[in-house]
Amino acid sequence: MARFPFTTRGPMDEDPVVKHGRKEFPALFAQLLAEPTGTGQEYGQTEMQLLEETTSVPPEEVELSKSGWIRVGTFEFQRVGGAWKLVHAYTADP
Repeated sequence: MARFPFTTRGPMDEDPVVKHGRKEFPALFAQLLAEPTGTGQEYGQTEMQLLEETTSVPPEEVELSKSGWIRVGTFEFQRVGGAWKLVHAYTADP
């Protein structure tokens, strides 16, 4: 359900993009899911809780999803071969 190399980047545009392989992904993914969302209405939730509650394309992401990309919380998904794949995440720390 993820595309590799999976990438992460800190919150700032100048933060470097880091590539991650399949072997390290399970531990990284658990860490990412536990991070607080820290955004708007969802403040205080973890990324896991936000993903569990997201059952449809968020209204602000509808146009972007038509081009094959969508963002939910800090996670970016891309349509690959007709299926949505997790491809990138923003992290609290660079």
